[in-house]
Amino acid sequence: MDKSVFGFTRDVCLCAAYIPPQDSPYYKHLNVDSGYSFESMQNALADVVTTAGACSIALCGDMNSRTASVSCLSVSVDENGLEHLVYEKDRHSQDAKLNTSGEKLLELCSMFDLQNLNGLLDAASGRFTYVCHNGASVVDYFLVSDDLLGKSPFMTVGDCHVSKHFPLELPVKVGLPLHWEHGDVNDTTRKECHEKMFWRNDQ
Repeated sequence: MDKSVFGFTRDVCLCAAYIPPQDSPYYKHLNVDSGYSFESMQNALADVVTTAGACSIALCGDMNSRTASVSCLSVSVDENGLEHLVYEKDRHSQDAKLNTSGEKLLELCSMFDLQNLNGLLDAASGRFTYVCHNGASVVDYFLVSDDLLGKSPFMTVGDCHVSKHFPLELPVKVGLPLHWEHGDVNDTTRKECHEKMFWRNDQ
């Protein structure tokens, strides 16, 4: 998305992704483990950064990854020189489980400086995103570059009666020039936030 259209400082690459569950027959069919999907997504994001240059990233989708309330992973070295993963928790998620795919997703976030918005902006954004007969979990995410944090005041996990997955809604503050006249003064510096925009094919 062109930065000039939204009044941003950098172009934004909006990406949608799907990661099969850890035990999916998809991996058996390809004779690979569950890390294959994350390696593919890592390569795709690397291509985006290489092609688009200094752009911001907004990644969303069903990742089938459970990250509990962990915001990111870091590496700590003990007195014996051994490395240990450190889980930093500053999100509030209803899902308390962290699985292998969740760890891989957190590693991906650290690699590309992405922030997990689920449970970060407010407690409501940490609601379960998936409910089925044997439980509930958070597996659908919005992950954004650091510089986009100030553009999103909140994230909403909506209600849905036709799917096991709940919709995620992320409003974005858009700063665009508002052309208006007051007397004989033309002011094109005033800006406002638009909740919705209509797309035009000619632009």
